[in-house]
Amino acid sequence: MGIKHLREENGSGLVLTLMVLLVLSVLGISIGTLTIGSYRLGAANRDATSAYYVAEAGAVTAYEEIQSQVLGVYNKNATEAAFYESISSMVSALPKLSSVDFKPQFGSKPIATITTARQDEKNYIITSTGEVDGKKRTVAKKFTVNWIEKNTGSGGGSGLPTLPANAVLLTEGDATVVGNTLIGDIYAGGDFHKPNGSVAGNVYANGNVTIKDGTLTGDIYTNTIQEGGFHIDSWIDLRTNTVFHSNKIQSEDLLKYPEWYVNKPIMVAKESVWDGNAYLQSFQNYKKILDGIKTPDISRFEKKSDLIVTEYSGNYPIKIDSSVYIPIMSIIVNPNSKSKESTVSITTDGQNRTIVVDKLKITADKLIVTGGGTLTIVVTDELDISSLPNFNDSQKSVPVNLIFLGTDKNKFKLSGWRATISGNIIVKNNIDIFANSLSIKGIFLTASENVNLTGGNADSNLMLIAPNAYITINEGYSMKGAVIAKQFSLSGGASLTHGFVDTTNFPFGSSAPDVDPKPGDLINSEPIIEN
Repeated sequence: MGIKHLREENGSGLVLTLMVLLVLSVLGISIGTLTIGSYRLGAANRDATSAYYVAEAGAVTAYEEIQSQVLGVYNKNATEAAFYESISSMVSALPKLSSVDFKPQFGSKPIATITTARQDEKNYIITSTGEVDGKKRTVAKKFTVNWIEKNTGSGGGSGLPTLPANAVLLTEGDATVVGNTLIGDIYAGGDFHKPNGSVAGNVYANGNVTIKDGTLTGDIYTNTIQEGGFHIDSWIDLRTNTVFHSNKIQSEDLLKYPEWYVNKPIMVAKESVWDGNAYLQSFQNYKKILDGIKTPDISRFEKKSDLIVTEYSGNYPIKIDSSVYIPIMSIIVNPNSKSKESTVSITTDGQNRTIVVDKLKITADKLIVTGGGTLTIVVTDELDISSLPNFNDSQKSVPVNLIFLGTDKNKFKLSGWRATISGNIIVKNNIDIFANSLSIKGIFLTASENVNLTGGNADSNLMLIAPNAYITINEGYSMKGAVIAKQFSLSGGASLTHGFVDTTNFPFGSSAPDVDPKPGDLINSEPIIEN
């Protein structure tokens, strides 16, 4: 009996096809699921990565914006303190949203939120948060701002505001010249009065001008448009002088004089006479210099015991090998042996040194500072050098800055009659200044509201900066240099002559060549890091 083999294959192809389709479907679903997951993960990673780059771009842009402004801030500020204060104000005013206009990505517009925080006077940190479609990344960038000491002087420079060429007197308000000699150009933010006396130079007045007797060699520039604003009230001959005035007023309306007066000046009307507004704005820079006077942190100085010496004679030497704090420094010469040999000599060992003293009193014929460098003496409460006729006036001496931080005028006593101070004097607070026959060689910077230089035995080479003060120079006092005052009066046979004042080693600049920093010298940053 044989076996029957069946080979009935009808429909097997369909089954095989269905099986293949089933496998492919399963694979397709798996691949699709994997693809969707990968896409979603890729989109999330893409947004997170994009958010980082947006944050980075925001931080870089914020830093570049600050960097672009820092040089302008530096140029506008004369002192270190004012510079750092202006930087802080500038940084605080920056917008919180980045100025970068990010293009939309996949329907979402990226944004960068910026905050800039001050860590201390010099150091800041920029924090930038980038956001793309809900994904956020935050980065930080630290930067440091640096002050570079400026250089200036009456001959030019940028640490102190530069004086106009040939300027001898700058006032915010009125200026008066009576019975004396003034040589150089005068700039008055208010009116100018010349009852008599001799003026050899041009006069620039924002207000009215009144002239009586004496002589005037130079031209007059006035911005007044008041009728009768240029008043001639005596015999002065102005036929060779030119008066430049605004064309908003007719010459015959501006000029006022007696009927018998015939020595009238040449009148020239101009659209713009001189920029008095810009002058008054720049005058404020002299007031800002006062902001740079700081009380030193005595914790940074080596504290010494009180130095009290009584009844010495001859030479008393003091060697300063570091910056020190001495609460009381009193060196008194023996009144029975005082002579031309009584000298206090301070040696600085070739370095810049600072002595901080609460109370300083020295009686001697001379105080001489030698050894190189610069000596700064800071007196916090009481200064008495009224019995010290020669303060550092020697060819061998080094520059000295004498800074007084006290508030009581009775505790501020400078050298007396026919004395000489060679050095810069800085008075932080508003105390009256009176100097009788005292010659000063250097810069006198003060916040005082009343300053009087008087006496016929003085011969100063001085830049007097007292932008808040009514300054009076009288009774034969002789001065060469420049005066910056709120108001000014020169009378009683005194004289003021334009002259160069060497301001080397003044704490707020010098007459050395100008510095010309680049933005990279004033600000530098660290690499960006992610928070």
